[in-house]
Amino acid sequence: MLLARIAPGPAAAVPAMSAGLRNAVEIEKLLQLNRNQLVAAIIGILNPLLLASVLWQPETALFLAAWVLVGLAFCGLQLRAWRRNRHRPRPARAPRNLDLRVCLAAAAGSLYWAVLSVVAIPQADEAEVLAVVIVVCGTGVGGAVLLSLVPLAAAIYFAITFVPTIAIVLAHMPETPWLLALLIVNLFVFMTVTVQRLHQVFFTNWANAIETSRLAEEARAAERTKAEFVANMSHELRTPLNAINGFSEAMAAQLFGDLGSDRYRTYAQDIQASGHHLLEIINDLIDISRIEAGRYDLQKADVPVADVLEQGRSLAFQAARAAGVELRVRAPDALS
Repeated sequence: MLLARIAPGPAAAVPAMSAGLRNAVEIEKLLQLNRNQLVAAIIGILNPLLLASVLWQPETALFLAAWVLVGLAFCGLQLRAWRRNRHRPRPARAPRNLDLRVCLAAAAGSLYWAVLSVVAIPQADEAEVLAVVIVVCGTGVGGAVLLSLVPLAAAIYFAITFVPTIAIVLAHMPETPWLLALLIVNLFVFMTVTVQRLHQVFFTNWANAIETSRLAEEARAAERTKAEFVANMSHELRTPLNAINGFSEAMAAQLFGDLGSDRYRTYAQDIQASGHHLLEIINDLIDISRIEAGRYDLQKADVPVADVLEQGRSLAFQAARAAGVELRVRAPDALS
C-alpha cells in the first residue's frame, strides 16, 4: 500500500543530472506514485475480501473482520489522497522527504499482510495455506512493482510481505521440499533485478523526455528570434534599397538629363539590377522564414530562364572582367 501527498520542497541532486532536470524527474515520480495509489487501493480492497471469504471460520472471524476493516480504512485513505492530489496543480518542487514517507507507507502496508500470515497460516489447512501464499506473495510482487520508483520501499514491501509468510509455511509444514526455498531465493533475485530495471527505465525515459522537450523549446525560441531578426533586418535593408533602386532607375532613364556617356547609363542599369537582386534575396529570406513557420503558400508561375541567366551575368560581369574572364550567356529560345 502506498500513501503520498503532493507538497513543495527541494529535491536531492543526482550526479548524472542537473539540479533542474533532477527536480523535474522527481516531480514526475511523485505524480506517478500518486497514480499508482489508485491501483494499490483497488488491490488492497479486493484481496483482503477474497482471503477473508476463504479463511472465514468462527474462531478467526473476529480477527479477520478487524483485519479487513483496517485494510479498507487504509485503502480509503489512499483513495482520498489520490483524489485530492489529482486535482492539485503541478508542484514546482518535489518534496524532500518523499522517499522516506513512501518507505514508511510500504512498511505499514507490508506489516498488514505479514500479520495475516502469522495468525492465519498456523490455523489453516493446506488449501487455505496455498490461498494465503498465492494472494500474499502476489500482493508482495504487485506492490513491489508499484513501488519500483523508490527501490528501497519496494524492497521493504516485498521482504516484509514475503519472508514471514514463507518462513511460517516452512516452520509449520516441515514436509515442504527445500526446493521451494531455492525457488524463493530465485524469486528474490528476479524481483530485485526487475525493480532496479523499472526504476532505471522510468528515470531514463523521463529524463530524456524532459531534456528533449527543453531542447525543442530552445529550438522554437531560436526560430522565433531568427524570424524577428529577419523581419527587422528586411525592414532596415528595404528602405535604403528602395532609394537606391529608385535613383538608379531615374539615372538609367535619364529623367533629369543626359548622363554624358552610355557607360554611365549601363552602370546605372547594373546598379538597379543589383538592387533588385538584393531585394529579391531579402524577400527570399523572409519567404524561407515563413516556410519554416508553415505560413507560406506556394504559387506556381513561369520563369524566363534566359533573363535570369542574363541577370546573373550582369551581376558577375565586373568581377569576371577583373579576373580576365569573359562571361557569355547562351540559352535556347525555349527557355526565354
